[in-house]
Amino acid sequence: MDQSIDDLLRELDSDSSEVAEDAQHALIALGQQVVVPLINVVPLLGSFGQLCAIEVFNAVADPRLVGVLIDLLSESPER
Repeated sequence: MDQSIDDLLRELDSDSSEVAEDAQHALIALGQQVVVPLINVVPLLGSFGQLCAIEVFNAVADPRLVGVLIDLLSESPER
C-alpha cells in the first residue's frame, strides 16, 4: 500500500524512530516531488523528525533546501 507524501511527512515526527526512519527512506525514494512539501513541514517537526528531514534533503540534493537548512542551524538549541 502506497502512502501519501503528507502521511510520510507526519510519520517523520513519530514517537517510533523506526517508523520515522521508514518514512524518511520512503520520501527519499519519491525524490524531487517531496521537496516543496518537506520545506513546508520542517519547521513544525521535532528534533528527530528534523534530523530525518535533513537526511532526505541530503539524498534529494535540491538547492532550494539550502535556506531551510540555514534556518535549522540558526534556531535556538532551547527548542
